[in-house]
Amino acid sequence: MKVMVRQPVTDPAVVDFIKEMVIKNPKPENCYNLALMIYDLRDGSRYKEMAEYLMKASDEGHADARAILGDCYFYGLGVEQDQKKAVELFISAAEMGSLMGCYSAGNELLIGKVVDADYQKAYTYLKKVADEGDDRAINSLGLMYLFGYHVKKDLRKAKRYFKKSAMLGNEQAIHNYGKLKAASKDADFSDEPILKPSEMPKEDVEG
Repeated sequence: MKVMVRQPVTDPAVVDFIKEMVIKNPKPENCYNLALMIYDLRDGSRYKEMAEYLMKASDEGHADARAILGDCYFYGLGVEQDQKKAVELFISAAEMGSLMGCYSAGNELLIGKVVDADYQKAYTYLKKVADEGDDRAINSLGLMYLFGYHVKKDLRKAKRYFKKSAMLGNEQAIHNYGKLKAASKDADFSDEPILKPSEMPKEDVEG
């Protein structure tokens, strides 16, 4: 995945200045970028405003905005928390081509807590993201091969995915790889969480 690094905006005056420009030119990409800037402020009183701009961009077909809007519903940031709606948005964003949407949808369909697990769809979405080099998705594929979710259980492939993700710095994969490598047979992962819920996109990542 190509990661674009951007400097977080921490000055409300700058955000408000850009907001005035977006009001004059409310293109989906502009609304999306403004929403990210509002999030950068880490001011909970402005999360509703952030969600509104994400909604505007999402309604105009911006896939990544829809994915992040899903995060807003998942965690209740600026909107009333509704995790089922969040997953619907993740899936919709994924179908529109958002890699963020693919990861979040795949993650939730693999966990199966908010909606029923669908390992086939989870694999499809996560594979798309993993092929772009996302360490989280690569680790998730390792878990699918470890437990035999949708794919045939294959400890060698699981270890290969864990190693690849670990080399990218994924802490969960480092743990998984070490535990699987140390085991002579099937490693006991019964006391380990399969996956953590998707997190709000960090400020240094832009779709």
